[in-house]
Amino acid sequence: MKELIVNAKGRDKRWALREDGMLQEFHTRQGTHQSKVGSVYYAVVEKVVSGLQAAFVNFGEDKRAFLSKEDVASFASCKDEKNT
Repeated sequence: MKELIVNAKGRDKRWALREDGMLQEFHTRQGTHQSKVGSVYYAVVEKVVSGLQAAFVNFGEDKRAFLSKEDVASFASCKDEKNT
């Protein structure tokens, strides 16, 4: 099972990807601008659709969501850094 764990506090952002309980990736980002992120959520990635560059995540209690790669702060910031 894959799990995406996201933590955002103030301007600092962290996310980790675990697969079968083992850490696969960990990223951290210190923001230089005011963030619009206000909450931390725990969700399990149910399906990754590479053609859409997105994932379907489950927040529990029958709450599911579509998470675009562009909506993940670390992906958006990495993309911006490569363009400068």
